[in-house]
Amino acid sequence: MSLTSIFSLLLLHDNKETNEIRIKKCFAAFTNLLSFKKILFCSLKILIFVILAILRIYFMKKLIFTSVIVLFTLISFSQKARFGIVASPEINWMKPDTKDVTSDGIRFGINYGINFDIPMGNNAAFSSGLLIDNCGGKLVYNDTIPFQTLDKTDTINKTYVIDYKLQYISIPIGLKLKTNEIGYITYFANVGITPQLNIGAKATVGKIIENEKINKEVTVINMNYFIGAGIEYSLSGTTALLIGIYYHNGFVDVTSIPKDLKELRKKDKVVLNNVALKVGIMF
Repeated sequence: MSLTSIFSLLLLHDNKETNEIRIKKCFAAFTNLLSFKKILFCSLKILIFVILAILRIYFMKKLIFTSVIVLFTLISFSQKARFGIVASPEINWMKPDTKDVTSDGIRFGINYGINFDIPMGNNAAFSSGLLIDNCGGKLVYNDTIPFQTLDKTDTINKTYVIDYKLQYISIPIGLKLKTNEIGYITYFANVGITPQLNIGAKATVGKIIENEKINKEVTVINMNYFIGAGIEYSLSGTTALLIGIYYHNGFVDVTSIPKDLKELRKKDKVVLNNVALKVGIMF
């Protein structure tokens, strides 16, 4: 009912109705109007929230897809591009931003794949690659929480350690600065960011959860910045042995609260960090 209809009740009324009845009708109509507007406003808020959430996921996935397209486009147009096969044993740990969650040690992992260097002059290069990263970490919550696996929800006591086993597709994007060759050795420094897409998530919690999928407990997208340094030892021509030390610092929350558990869990942010030893052959 509109405001015009409410005024009509006041002005165009039945003579048999008392003023009290007319006022009650107008009040009821006005209340219904406010309720309708409140429902409409809440619906619009929910719609905007859903659209923003979809756009966020869409653009983050689009960023990774675009990075792959740009990477292979640059490689196809650069005749001097170098590529290599690399593997990096790594030490991973999770870092919470709240006292309600604590890190409980390290988890060993490894990432492997292909690296690319596209020269930007004699002593600089655009560096990237396509890697599979097997990582994780361990957390202890300081309160009892519900924790969701693929097909059930378990109660995790505060004394239990949650051991996360995660797998990502990684696309590092960085700048590589290097010296001229000294003897057989070229020294380099490498900085940049790494968008990551989660392709696997499992957890073990004592005997309650044993290596079960926990896709709803982790976010799809992760991001970190990295800094590294190392050497390339010339073997023959452009072929070189690569050895480097890298530090990765996450800045996106890797954990998530399933939507049906949001009222039962406190919001927190947990990032994933690691130190890695990169070893490979560049061609």
